[in-house]
Amino acid sequence: MAADRISELPDHIVSHILSFLPTKLAATTTILSKRWKSVWHSVLTLDFDDQTFKDFDSLTNFIISTMSSRDIKLPIHSFTFKCVNESSPYDLKVLNLCVILAVQYGKLENLSLHMPLHSIVKGLRNPNVIHLSPYIFSCKTLQVLDLNCLILKDISFQPLDLPLLKTLRWDVVLFKSINHVIELLSSCPILEELHVRYSVFVDTTIPEQNNLKALPNLVKASMHTPFYPSTLLTLLSGVKNLHLETNEVIISCTEFPIFYNLTSIELIFIYKDQTVPEKSKLVWLLKFLKHCPKLQNITIQDCDDGDQSDIFDKYLKDDPIVPTCLSSQLKTFCLIGFKGTENELKFLTYIIQNSKVIQTMTVSSTGSAVFYKEKTYTIDKNQINQILMKLSSSGFTTWKFVFDRCVNYVILDIL
Repeated sequence: MAADRISELPDHIVSHILSFLPTKLAATTTILSKRWKSVWHSVLTLDFDDQTFKDFDSLTNFIISTMSSRDIKLPIHSFTFKCVNESSPYDLKVLNLCVILAVQYGKLENLSLHMPLHSIVKGLRNPNVIHLSPYIFSCKTLQVLDLNCLILKDISFQPLDLPLLKTLRWDVVLFKSINHVIELLSSCPILEELHVRYSVFVDTTIPEQNNLKALPNLVKASMHTPFYPSTLLTLLSGVKNLHLETNEVIISCTEFPIFYNLTSIELIFIYKDQTVPEKSKLVWLLKFLKHCPKLQNITIQDCDDGDQSDIFDKYLKDDPIVPTCLSSQLKTFCLIGFKGTENELKFLTYIIQNSKVIQTMTVSSTGSAVFYKEKTYTIDKNQINQILMKLSSSGFTTWKFVFDRCVNYVILDIL
């Protein structure tokens, strides 16, 4: 018989091994011996998932049993709660209690909470629905916070203090106001990564904040939300890598802070309609670039302005100053979702003529074409040849044009 080497390991090593298992699976090791019962109760990582239980009541009963049987002197380093079953009669009472206990035990470093999407819908329809406790936003040991489909209507009455938080992610979270988001981010002085998708606000009034400072340690920020008040951009202005997915609301934002550290940006324009009257995505983009003196890598998707050519032309005439990043910093440029429109060609020509140190340019017709269904774009080969000639004469190290057929949505005809 093979030797049982795992049982020979010290308790703290076995406990560490069990921390990599879902909590329900770790609990099954108690059948091995009495020793394992005490060991699994000392695991510092708790991971609960409703998909491993027959119903929500079974899940909550197991959570209560687990929390009540732990030694209160032992901390919880990581707590994960995942309830993705849309039919679950979820109850945040138990979740709030467990989160508060996890914080009170001390040394909580990672907190991940995932609720079903219908919890947000229920919260919008029922003002009496239970919200996530704001107690978590005063956890001084927390380093990673991940929130999905949760309601945080009012967090202002609880002091916000997350001095060690380095990574913050949320997806479909309901806030009472935009100001609460600003207050939350301001409470994270050493934040390094921020990932935001689909924020929902009860009050969309944009507050005025004059004393905000950039988050000094921010390395990467990814934002998919229609609201980009200048105050929020101020908090993000120290970021090095920025990913923005936005609709027409951002075009209305014309006041920018200086992004002194920004070296890479991915910008995806998401529209229900192709253009916004009297607004130009390309004009907005050039204005933004003038506030990014160190920008070296640019990726843009779906920047076509349609018939807004006159607005773009007028801007270039009225403000001929070239962004500093183009003339001295830009190394790679990628345009995705290229349709060959007049404005796109003018924009490419502008980039080529003013980018002095660029090394690689990629232009691709492949992209998100869902908002251009049943439209056909014709790309004039002569215009493409002119651009290729300019690329060659400009000393580009690498350039590439890619044209793909998106059968379901956009048909590109090369003449």
